[in-house]
Amino acid sequence: MIVGVDEAGRGPVLGPLVVAAVAIPADDLQRLIELGVDDSKTLSVAKRDELNEIICKERNWLVSIIECSPERIDLTMEKKTLNDLEVDLFGEAINGLGINNIEEIILDACDTNEARFGRNVSSKVSNLEVVKSVISRHGADGEYPVVGAASIVAKVYRDKVIESIAKNRGFNVGSGYPSDPNTRSVLPMLLSNEYPDPDLRWGWKTVTQHWSNSGRGLPPKRSEIIGGQRQSRIDHWSSASVKSKVDPSEDESDDI
Repeated sequence: MIVGVDEAGRGPVLGPLVVAAVAIPADDLQRLIELGVDDSKTLSVAKRDELNEIICKERNWLVSIIECSPERIDLTMEKKTLNDLEVDLFGEAINGLGINNIEEIILDACDTNEARFGRNVSSKVSNLEVVKSVISRHGADGEYPVVGAASIVAKVYRDKVIESIAKNRGFNVGSGYPSDPNTRSVLPMLLSNEYPDPDLRWGWKTVTQHWSNSGRGLPPKRSEIIGGQRQSRIDHWSSASVKSKVDPSEDESDDI
């Protein structure tokens, strides 16, 4: 099996970071090309949805999705970097496939150092001894169709989460990116309570600036809040939500 891994939602101020791994037989690589699989950012919404449906339902293909909540992002980044977190998530997505016959893993590198990112993710793969090759490249989603497939799955999944957030709030929240006027326009509402909205990334610069401009100083840290109460110990906070799914059936600059 050939495995491609990519993410969606690294830079947004709102919503999760989603990492997807797609595994297909080497003989099916040509089929991805024929389907028109490419970097999700180059495809229309309709085309992404169409391809996502095919990728997730193809009988011999496997998909693993990790949804990393804003809570987990904030808690992790109190101690580590976003690149460190992505290394963990890429490893979790690969391991979530639950397969032992991996010929090659291809990563869309998040680190400025492609080789370092490849080494770090490899260290998280539980059955690395059976993997013949690990490729780590910037822009791999546009170069390798299997990584393009992963980018499509991650993007479509994240978009659905954002739609759900908007539905639950009762208003348009945009794409979640700080450059999106719709997202920026709703930030005051999402920051109007005692604590920032749980679907926001509390440590992002956009959030801290808006919070500070309202005369409240810096927003609280996730590790300080338990059950709506300030706490001094991080070990009381429950582990961040992670959603892993094995289902055979855009990025703009960071705001940190």
